[in-house]
Amino acid sequence: MRLGVQTMTGETTMPQTALPPRFSPLARHRVAGRTMAATLALCAACGDGDTTEPLPPPTPAALSVSVAPTRQFYRTDQTISLQAEVTDATGAVIPDAPLSWTANPVDAIGGITGGETTLLNAGRVVLTACTGDGAATLCDDLYLLVDDGSPVLELTEPVAGAELGGDGATSIAVAGSVSDAGVARVFVNGAAVVVGDNGEFQAAVEPVYGVNHIQVVASDGVTDDESRELDVLWAESYLPAVSDEGRPRVALDDGIVLQLAQSFFDDGTPLVLAPPVETRDLADIVELVVANVDFADALPDPIIDNLPAFFLRVPAVRLGQIETSVEVTDSGAALFIRIPSVEADTEGSLSIGGDPLDLAGGILASLSIVAELDIAGPSNGAPVDVTLTELTVAVESAEGRFVSEEANAVFELAEGALRTTLEDELAGAVDDILASALPDILESALGALDTALRDQTIDIDTDVFPKLTIELDGRIGNLATALAKYLRAGLTTSVGVASPTLHPESRGVAQIAAEPGAPLFSSRPVQLAVRADFLNGLLQGLWNAGLLSFDATEILPEAIRSLVSEALVDGRLAPVLRPARGVEVYDLILELGQLELEMVSLDERSRFGLSVEAGVNVNIADNAISLDVAEAPSVRVWLIESEAEAPRIDATALREILLDVLWPELRETLADSLSIDLPALDVGDLTDIAPALEGFALAFEMEVPVDLREGFLVFDVGLIGRLPSM
Repeated sequence: MRLGVQTMTGETTMPQTALPPRFSPLARHRVAGRTMAATLALCAACGDGDTTEPLPPPTPAALSVSVAPTRQFYRTDQTISLQAEVTDATGAVIPDAPLSWTANPVDAIGGITGGETTLLNAGRVVLTACTGDGAATLCDDLYLLVDDGSPVLELTEPVAGAELGGDGATSIAVAGSVSDAGVARVFVNGAAVVVGDNGEFQAAVEPVYGVNHIQVVASDGVTDDESRELDVLWAESYLPAVSDEGRPRVALDDGIVLQLAQSFFDDGTPLVLAPPVETRDLADIVELVVANVDFADALPDPIIDNLPAFFLRVPAVRLGQIETSVEVTDSGAALFIRIPSVEADTEGSLSIGGDPLDLAGGILASLSIVAELDIAGPSNGAPVDVTLTELTVAVESAEGRFVSEEANAVFELAEGALRTTLEDELAGAVDDILASALPDILESALGALDTALRDQTIDIDTDVFPKLTIELDGRIGNLATALAKYLRAGLTTSVGVASPTLHPESRGVAQIAAEPGAPLFSSRPVQLAVRADFLNGLLQGLWNAGLLSFDATEILPEAIRSLVSEALVDGRLAPVLRPARGVEVYDLILELGQLELEMVSLDERSRFGLSVEAGVNVNIADNAISLDVAEAPSVRVWLIESEAEAPRIDATALREILLDVLWPELRETLADSLSIDLPALDVGDLTDIAPALEGFALAFEMEVPVDLREGFLVFDVGLIGRLPSM
């Protein structure tokens, strides 16, 4: 389509083609109109006369226009020089060829004087020069871009470092305005948005838990794009994170939950006593204790000292295979032990009718033991209480293995003194040992849960970050049992930092929503669930105490330090651990958003924004949560503002500083801070019961990778008991 444009003299020129959306700002040569063959009329003298016909004026064959100076785009009120060259068919320049200039739009330039004119309005401008007339008219166009600079972009919502969500909103509202001499388009996170007549725009960004990066770009298609970037935090709810004393602190009723399934009490697999000995359930531990008790030590020595009538010693007792089963009850645990073979060596004599019987040899017996234990959780500061409500030791069978057949015959008498004495003493020894051992084992194990995290402190002392002290506390808040299913202990926990709150305006810990899915616990023997809010509460406390607000000037590389007189870091958002998404292969992702770095170089101040993402794998080692943080994080850097037209330290250099200097220190500090001792079961010192069990200890071992369920990090672990000396 050709558009008619008005000439400077008010005449209408030939229509002009519609302009493409983007075009080169340099002059483009075009020959318009019809192409005509050049002709030269020559006249010869005729007759006797000397009359010579005048030569016709040259016919224009080509027109080329240009502008000076040559620019990618021009400013309003800028004066430019218009130049045109007209040539004939032989390529010879036709001087003083008549020209007419037109502009589209007509008010884009002022008058043309001496080939110069002034650009008046911003936008796309077409300047057309024409020469000739009628069918011989030639025209050529100049395409110019006139703009006074990038669009002016203002972002009013959201605010950098804002903590959003938790108010019923399902999206992040983005709003602002843009102004430009031309037409500007706006993109929010890459998606075009509608710009109103007054330049205002609004958009809604779908949020994800954790740090959300917002980028708004305004483009006029001419000059460089203008952009604004920022990070905000999003969560469906926030947990208050400041104590009454004004210190960072988060308290949780169930920060850690330990479930011991029925298979922990008894998995049905017999204990193998051959070294190296490993226990896998409570039944194994009881069996190991019984197998290593010296029952002969528990018997009186001698058992009977009534010479010459009756004298009896038992110097040794040996146990055969032990059968043990343990079941969770609604009030605690029930225990059954059967020992089919108990060999007791004997020495002594028994006088019957004046003739002494030699009691050398021994007996072979079988025992069964039934025990009921009630377990009560701590209350009012009292520890876990395990009460033995029933303990029955029965001798199922016994036969004499004396050297003397007469002694064997006497032993067979059911009500005889020899038999009843040996059976009663054996049963009494077992009763005495187990009556204290069984409650002690359970009380030690569950008591360790109650005390492992009490009043712990972790000191952070580095050359980079502020010195801080983390304060941890955890103790059993509830204890529940379900018949043949589980014993479950919930720990009330708190985590804080012994420093004043630096961000009292913070809404607190961004809580991970409990997504529907697998139940929190399954039937695995031991499962430890650590609420993600507990770990994020620790991170929030460190941030709230100023971990990410410090002077980084002295740690800059020497080459950078010579250019920078001051470098201050300010973390506007608390770090968070979030679930992995999509193809991310880590257990969790550590996010640090809106980390701002302000630097002064040659008295010019510049402020940059940074955000960091690093993969985290969570393990249990040495009865502690261990975090393996990726060495190479993903880093985003953007310029927030600068007094310099071009900061001497650019985004690429800042990224290298972060990766080479700040990140290694921060990575180690966060990993150490989040390595928390776990409330492991501990059966205590068993040497009072069985000296051979010195060094026996229980330890958690990961069996499958950690899983995030119902807002908890769930560890499926083995609770392995080892005896180093065997």
